[in-house]
Amino acid sequence: MNFYQTDTLAAVIARLKELTREYHAYENTLAQLCDEGEKALRIHSEDAYNTFMSECGSTLAAIKVEL
Repeated sequence: MNFYQTDTLAAVIARLKELTREYHAYENTLAQLCDEGEKALRIHSEDAYNTFMSECGSTLAAIKVEL
């Protein structure tokens, strides 16, 4: 995972944490995404980044939340 991906992933996690406070109905889903994002940061691989970003995008689209 390169610096840009690490920085992007950290920004997405921070925004998800903000959204968790705004979208109480989806609090558990958004908190789970935060956990998965933090796990991807720890793994620090291209695959972990791509998998998380794909799952995050799909989940947010399904619940109609935009970053």
